[in-house]
Amino acid sequence: SGTTSGIIAGLEHGVSFGCDVINLSLGGQGYTGYCNGDALANAVNNAVDAGVVVAAASGNNGYINGVTTPSCAEKAICVGASVSGNCGSTGGPGIASFSNYNENFANILPDVSAPGTNIRSAQASGTFVTYQGTSMATPQVAGLAAVLIAECPCCSPSDIANAIKLGATPEINDNTQEGTGEIRLAGALQNLPSCGAVCAPKRAYCSANSDCCGNRCRKDRCR
Repeated sequence: SGTTSGIIAGLEHGVSFGCDVINLSLGGQGYTGYCNGDALANAVNNAVDAGVVVAAASGNNGYINGVTTPSCAEKAICVGASVSGNCGSTGGPGIASFSNYNENFANILPDVSAPGTNIRSAQASGTFVTYQGTSMATPQVAGLAAVLIAECPCCSPSDIANAIKLGATPEINDNTQEGTGEIRLAGALQNLPSCGAVCAPKRAYCSANSDCCGNRCRKDRCR
């Protein structure tokens, strides 16, 4: 648990620290569409504008007409929980009964899904525990984003998000519940822009500008 102001401060710290990906396995108020006016959603959109990929859990309320903030931020990757049998997830194929989605919204949410039932997770005590929830699905999307960024350091957050969405595999052929489908590494890599093509103009920018972090063109990447 925590406060909205605390979460926003964490997001802003992540941006200033130079994070490439932020995972938000948390949820607040429910919305039936994009919630860009929400304070937390606004902070997420600002983080994406600064060059950070943000994955956010759709929530575990079983909503069929809404998702929770901050996953309803327009620039976040909104993640639902699937039960395909991958990564230890039981049942399926399908979407978990608790996973929020919005069947009446013109812009489908969630964007994608990932395994979210019967997920074995580490605890601070050094032991393991089995959990379920969109909070277990979302870190898998964040991890996939990190792999894609390693492949294409100069890709923008929208490049990464699009590759993840285009590379997903439908599990139930109902995009109102699962977005474009369950994430797939191979599919995402196939839909990633060519690193050379993306980085070339940014390398030129880097050579002429000493401070270009806001352009996702840091010296340690484009040299």
